[in-house]
Amino acid sequence: VQISMDGLGALLPVIPGLDVEQRSRLAELRPRGRVRELQFGIERTASAARVTWFAAHFFGLGIEQSGPFPFIAGLDGEVAGNQTAGLLVLDSHYAGIKDSRLFRGLLPIDLVQGELRWQMNGEQLEIGSDELIVNNQDLSLRGRFAAAIPLSGAAAALNLQLDIEHANVGRVSHYLPAGIMPARGVAWLDRSLKSGVITDGSVILSGRLDQLPFDHGEGVLEVSLPVTDAVLDYSEGWSPITGLGAQVDFTGRVMDVRSHRGSIRSA
Repeated sequence: VQISMDGLGALLPVIPGLDVEQRSRLAELRPRGRVRELQFGIERTASAARVTWFAAHFFGLGIEQSGPFPFIAGLDGEVAGNQTAGLLVLDSHYAGIKDSRLFRGLLPIDLVQGELRWQMNGEQLEIGSDELIVNNQDLSLRGRFAAAIPLSGAAAALNLQLDIEHANVGRVSHYLPAGIMPARGVAWLDRSLKSGVITDGSVILSGRLDQLPFDHGEGVLEVSLPVTDAVLDYSEGWSPITGLGAQVDFTGRVMDVRSHRGSIRSA
């Protein structure tokens, strides 16, 4: 049996155990994709019926950006759980994610693998993973995270540890969270980062996302980027630095570049 998620809106009124608010949230997400091997249990009482558990495989799963949730496309995997907790196992190729509050375009994902656990805690959705692998032509990442997402639409809190195994410096500007960065800083990074390779970098982020970059100590933002063979066009009218080897660190709003190799023209 195969179910198209595109028609889920028509089924929402007859799915047991959902209140009006839950049906509205699901409708706003406009889920799409295909579901196979769907299994579920229903418990009926004198007053109502509810889904007690479910399990399914999904292909090409996606949602629209709505409330705290970003736009997602192309997820493959399996899911099992109930209305309050569960496990999501991802094994996806050619997926994508977009959040207009942070990024300027769709972020392509050639591979995403890992297990995510979720749990409803009051009016808050808690999601976490002990290991999540994300790769595309520009970068290779391995991370662990725990996120608390208020269903009211308030800012999410995130505890993230990310290992950057490989990244293309010339493509960094496509992944900048430009929506929460100063426009001048974004413009400088867009123009200045021409090429280079990042290996064995790391990102540590802990705090509420609406408080980035944590100017008053509300959280932690630390980024470590060992860069090799980079080209940095740091100022208009000046010759760029080529063959640059450097350690680039971000701590909150501060960027620190410690260079150990590079050339400007013949110097």
